[in-house]
Amino acid sequence: MKTARPLDGYRRQIRRLAVVWLALLILLMLSFGSAYLPLGAFNLVVSLVIAAVKIGLIVLFFMQLPHASVWSRLAGWAALVLLAVLCTLSTFEGITRLSEQAAWQQPIIISPVVPQSTQAQIPQRHPPEPTP
Repeated sequence: MKTARPLDGYRRQIRRLAVVWLALLILLMLSFGSAYLPLGAFNLVVSLVIAAVKIGLIVLFFMQLPHASVWSRLAGWAALVLLAVLCTLSTFEGITRLSEQAAWQQPIIISPVVPQSTQAQIPQRHPPEPTP
């Protein structure tokens, strides 16, 4: 009968985290490389999908959110809901933005105005009188 050594679970966990870390590095290289591909509007979709996969890996394996306490999971869901609200607001802002630009106007030059009471307090400098 073979008994499990106490270090086997530890080694298995280290190996799993190393594989996830390598996957994150590969996804980093993919997102870097996709920025240089001429995909047009599809480039945003590819970047968002890669970012979502990276977030999922971090949440599941490094943060261990499924095995966390109730408060930690609640904070994770609250962050997800807040992210969804911000994305929704950004989308509606982009949809409802006017496409026409404002008319250009000449900038107004404003000269400094010194009140009369301040002018009396400013000492006037006179050139020195010549000595005989």
